[in-house]
Amino acid sequence: MNHKLVFINSDKKPECIELEQNTSQINTSDIVTEINNDISSLKYYIFNDIKLFLNTNIDNIVSQDTIFFSCKNCDDIVNGLSKKTNKSISALCPRMIEHKYLNNVANIHKIVSKDFCKSQYKSVCCLANSLLEDIDRIADMLSQFIYSLIENINKLEFFQLNLVLRELLTNAVKHGNRLDKSKHIVFVMFFNILERKLGFAVQDEGNGFDFKKHLKTIEKDELRINERGLFLINEFCNKIYSKNNLLIVELKS
Repeated sequence: MNHKLVFINSDKKPECIELEQNTSQINTSDIVTEINNDISSLKYYIFNDIKLFLNTNIDNIVSQDTIFFSCKNCDDIVNGLSKKTNKSISALCPRMIEHKYLNNVANIHKIVSKDFCKSQYKSVCCLANSLLEDIDRIADMLSQFIYSLIENINKLEFFQLNLVLRELLTNAVKHGNRLDKSKHIVFVMFFNILERKLGFAVQDEGNGFDFKKHLKTIEKDELRINERGLFLINEFCNKIYSKNNLLIVELKS
């Protein structure tokens, strides 16, 4: 399903975006009114300017869907996610501003809000190459995300979070995309504000597999090196969603 994507810019400095069929753009000083005038269909609103996002009272927006903001660096992520709001908000890394990948993100957030975070949550979405080097880049982003949202996390807890993240991404790079550098991985980390729980979503461009079914087929041979990541993910996560090439997990508290 393709969701309606609405890009929001300041009327003082409009940006040119190549709009596709399910995409529109708002350039107005009265952003909230413009949004509230048309809530007839499922939409995802994307602020292209972090300053505009920070200066807009998004709590007055009627829509209950996640509101996204574009970020250029880790400081933007921290500042954006620190915004005081009752809405679910999500940071989009620059490379995510491509229509085909935004639809992946919209679908992931739909599942997250339905099955994992029925109340408010905050998240970061990024696009990774099928390179093991990109795993380190995302791992660095994880620390920024955690320390901006979770207080008093100890070294053991962080080690477990980092381990699950790396296993998810390594599995997607090696087994999903088969180290094909032309393919990408959509990655989302989200934090349930009410329940104080963290989760990851990973979608590669492979054929996918049934996580639970595959785990049962190898549980008698737990020492297989190539499968240890699945056992670690199953051990440290209390909720797992697996469908085709998308895997979403919620980590144990």
